[in-house]
Amino acid sequence: MPTAHRFLSILLAALPVLALTDDWLAQDVSAIAAALLLLLAIGASQNDLEITVRLLRQIRLALLFPAVWIVLQVAPLNQLANSIWPTASIALNEPLSGHISIDPGATLHSLFAYLTTASLMVATMVITRDRERAETTLFVACAVTTFMSVEVLLGQLRPFAGIVPTSGNPAAATFVAISALGAIVNAAAAVRIIERRLSRLEEALALSSILVFCLSLGGSASCLGAIMIAGRTNILILAGFGIAVILFAGASRLMALRPAAVGTLFTIFALAAATIIAVRFKGSGAVDAILRFAASATTESRSVTQRALSDLRWVGSGVGTFDTLVPIYREFGDRSVVEPASTIAKVAIEWGRAALIAVVLIAVQISVVMLRGAVRRGRDWFFPAAASACILVLFCGAFCDSSLTHPSTQIIATVIIGLGLAQSMGRTSGL
Repeated sequence: MPTAHRFLSILLAALPVLALTDDWLAQDVSAIAAALLLLLAIGASQNDLEITVRLLRQIRLALLFPAVWIVLQVAPLNQLANSIWPTASIALNEPLSGHISIDPGATLHSLFAYLTTASLMVATMVITRDRERAETTLFVACAVTTFMSVEVLLGQLRPFAGIVPTSGNPAAATFVAISALGAIVNAAAAVRIIERRLSRLEEALALSSILVFCLSLGGSASCLGAIMIAGRTNILILAGFGIAVILFAGASRLMALRPAAVGTLFTIFALAAATIIAVRFKGSGAVDAILRFAASATTESRSVTQRALSDLRWVGSGVGTFDTLVPIYREFGDRSVVEPASTIAKVAIEWGRAALIAVVLIAVQISVVMLRGAVRRGRDWFFPAAASACILVLFCGAFCDSSLTHPSTQIIATVIIGLGLAQSMGRTSGL
């Protein structure tokens, strides 16, 4: 396990570089790393493997659904294919009919990308079952995300101008999204120091603990500052909400609330937020609702995405096919590179209405599983609490930009989720 943990730390340390490289290179690196880590994770103790399996059973439907849906989209089900595919096929001189997916090859590639992500999450779960390795992974995540936020801040100074992509570049949204996650994991690291102190009242805080606490607060402030400098108010609010989730879980434990009471309170807050959003979206069509918060999208991206959403079907166009759809929906003569306006728009177009609903339920389920683990867990409750907060922030952020479609954001998010799941259950007590 020490070797596997080192490789995981190296993968995280490489994120600042991967975020600036081509997506295909980042995907290849993550695929190789995930396969290697999963192979090394097999050597874990029997107890850790058994607990990992038990944890995976709680989210087995969430793990299986994406793979099953992608396989369905590449199956020869011509009767479910979009009716405009034959016309588009003639226009592009390419065979686009015969499957739900407009490009079965791209959809199969997406299946491998999903299996890579799932493998990385499982490997992380096995590797971080040990408390010391979990804490080290948390600190590495804090260091990497803080470093990337500092890059954003330094980019505002003339001597360092251009050190990171500016607004309008797809990689810029990646740095902002990772900074939002960094604010949460750094807050969790600071809470860890407080929790350790509260659980050992007879001991004084060591100088190293005080230093880690200050660095964690500084890291969280740096990440929030980077988001603010980037002018992403929506993401800044979401990052604050994520930190509030961790504080909510901590306050619930201090007040010794029962899990049922915590769940009730959290449900009330969630319903209140959903009501506010529903009132704001009242009278808006589905397309307007999906694109409402995608303020950072370019005019071309928004235009293409809006046209593609107008043909939205229950079964989608095929996962990974947005680039194939761009020539169909872009303006005549336009040859610019077009990103999806937001992650949720890309999911709606490629996965379809039915799968979009399922994806929303999956995000809610995994978040609730880890929040429940945080409430029931012992002194390591902040790991699943941070992961739950990150999922909520990522889900809401999916309406704002397309950062979650980039491999670097997926890698850090997958590791954090795997870490949270691994620590949502104790070694012996099961809590």
